Amino acid sequence: MSATVKENIPAPVAKADNVLSLRSASGGLDTDLTAAAVRQCTQSLTDDKVIAVPTDTIYGLATRAQSSLAVKKLYDIKGRNFFKPIAICVASVLDVQKYGDVSELPPGLLEKLLPGPVTVILRRTTTLNPDLNPYTNVVGIRVPDNDFVLQLMKSCDSEFGPLALTSANMAGEESAVCVTDFEKLWPKISSVVDGGKVGVAKTGSTIVDLSVRGRYRIVRDGSALQETTQTLEAHALTQIDGAESKLNAARAYEVALLDIEGTTTPITFVHDVLFPYAKDNVERLSSIVLLSTCLPVVCDELHGDTAIGPRKPREMSDNATAYNPTCLGAGAHTPVFTGTNTQANVIMPVHKRTSTTYLKANWTTADCQDVVQQLRVLATTDAESGIEGAVTIPPTPTDTTDEKNAELSEAETSCIECVVKSVRWLMSADRKVGPLKLLQGRIWTDAYATGEIKGAVYDDVVPVLAEWKANGVDAYIYSSGSIAAQKLLFQYSEKGDILPYF
Repeated sequence: MSATVKENIPAPVAKADNVLSLRSASGGLDTDLTAAAVRQCTQSLTDDKVIAVPTDTIYGLATRAQSSLAVKKLYDIKGRNFFKPIAICVASVLDVQKYGDVSELPPGLLEKLLPGPVTVILRRTTTLNPDLNPYTNVVGIRVPDNDFVLQLMKSCDSEFGPLALTSANMAGEESAVCVTDFEKLWPKISSVVDGGKVGVAKTGSTIVDLSVRGRYRIVRDGSALQETTQTLEAHALTQIDGAESKLNAARAYEVALLDIEGTTTPITFVHDVLFPYAKDNVERLSSIVLLSTCLPVVCDELHGDTAIGPRKPREMSDNATAYNPTCLGAGAHTPVFTGTNTQANVIMPVHKRTSTTYLKANWTTADCQDVVQQLRVLATTDAESGIEGAVTIPPTPTDTTDEKNAELSEAETSCIECVVKSVRWLMSADRKVGPLKLLQGRIWTDAYATGEIKGAVYDDVVPVLAEWKANGVDAYIYSSGSIAAQKLLFQYSEKGDILPYF
C-alpha cells in the first residue's frame, strides 16, 4: 500500500548544524545530500543516539531498537511514559517476520499493506530486544513508504537491527509534518533530516492489530483507514469491535498479570467505607479486613488511559450492587475483579465475629501464639523506635487457661485486650505489616469455610477467565500481601470455586 502524497515544499529556513537537508537549492531531492545524510544518521545510530526522520505520514524520532540505552534516550527526549509501547521500523516486508510472528496471516496480506502508512501489531519474536516494550508480547511494525527511511534501513538493518520509531513531538503534543514543527527538540537530537513537508495531515499511520488469527482490530484510524480495512476484509479477516474487542484482545497475550488492589472495588469504597469502618470497628475485624487489606491506596496510573482503556472508577452508591459492570474493563491485563452485593456479603457478617472471639477461642494453640508473638515483636520494635501511639503487648502469661472450666485466666484476658488494642492502633496507622495480615488471614479462613463471607467478583470475571483459559492465556494474581488470602477470595467466591482459573 502506498500513500498518495502531493508534496508542498516550504521555503528554506535557517537551520541548526544538526539539520540535514535532502534538497538542493532548486528544491529537488539531491542524491549526494541524501547519501551524506544516510551516512551521518547511520553513525548517530551506531553511537546509540536519537535522530529525526521524515516518513510517509509524519516526522518521527528514531533510534536503535536493539539498544536498551538508545531506547531509554528516546523515551527521555519525548517525555513518554515508559509503560507506553513504541513501534519498530524495518526495511521491507521480508524483515517483518524477523520481529513479528506472521505464521497465521493470510498469504499476500503484508505485501498489500506495506510499505505504506500502516502499523501492524503482531506477536513479537524473541529476536526483538526484551527491554523494548517489556510489558507486552506484541509489537507494532512499520515499513514506511519513504525513500530516505528505506535507504537508511537498508544501510544499517543488517548491522544493528530495526529502528524504534515514534512521532517527533513531546508526549501529548501535535505530530509534526515539517521539521520546524518540533524545532524545540532539535538540541536533544543528534541528526534532524529535513525532507520537506510530509503527509496530508497530522494523523499518523493507521494501526491495526493482527495478533488474533483470522481477525483484525483497528487500534487507531490514522491516515489510511478505508484502504486498510478494504485490504483486510479482501483477505477474509473479520473485525473485532466493541465489547468483543475488549474480550478477544486477551488472545494477543500469553499471560495476564492481575493486580486485585484497586480493581476489586472502586477506590472510593475503600476510602469512604472500608478504612473508616475498619478503624472504628477493629473488634469486628474478621470480615471487614477482607477488603481493607486487599485494597490499599492505588496510584493514579491505575486508572489512567491505556491503549485499550481501563474501566474507570465508579462513584459511590448507596446500593452496593451499583458496582456490577456491564462489560470488561481493559484488555488482557486488567479485567476488574469487584464485588456484587458487597454490603450484604461482607459488611453485615462482620457483626458475627470479632478478633477477640478468635483470640479467645484459639489462644492456647501454637498457631495463635505464633501470630501473637509476631505482633508483640513488631509492637516492641515500634515502641523502641519512638513511634508515637505504638501499643506494646506483654509476654503470654504463665497463669494459663483453667482446663476444667475451659476459661481463660484474668492475665490471659488482659493480654488479649492488649493484642486487640495493638491491632486497633496498627489499623488506625494504616500499617501494611505481615503480622497484622497474618492475624486477619487466620480469621478469614474460618469465616470463608463456614460461609459467613464470600469473595465478591464482578459478573464478567468468570466468562473472561474462561475465555483466557480456552485461548491458552495463563492468569496470575500479584499480591503484596497474603497469597493465602487471595486464594481464599477466589476459592470461596459468589461464583463458586474459581481458583482453578489461576
